[in-house]
Amino acid sequence: MENLRFMLLPYNPNKPYYFGARFKILPYDFYMSGGAGIILSREALKQIAESLDNSTICQPASEVRYHDDLHLGECVANLGITSVDTRDNLVRL
Repeated sequence: MENLRFMLLPYNPNKPYYFGARFKILPYDFYMSGGAGIILSREALKQIAESLDNSTICQPASEVRYHDDLHLGECVANLGITSVDTRDNLVRL
């Protein structure tokens, strides 16, 4: 937990951020792999929650036919939220 706390320290929770290990295979390189874990800043979570009723931004859950991490990544990309790949310079999580 301490490493996580230090990693997040420079980021303002009132700005929209989406943290995780970016999926590196096209055409899905816009989202973070859920297996490694995902962190959303307070503002990112707020924006996502406010957009759930807007099907042009986030598809309704009842219509989603694929993995939840991919669905979240599409919402985040449509909102223009800043994505931060959290792997280090040796590509470790």
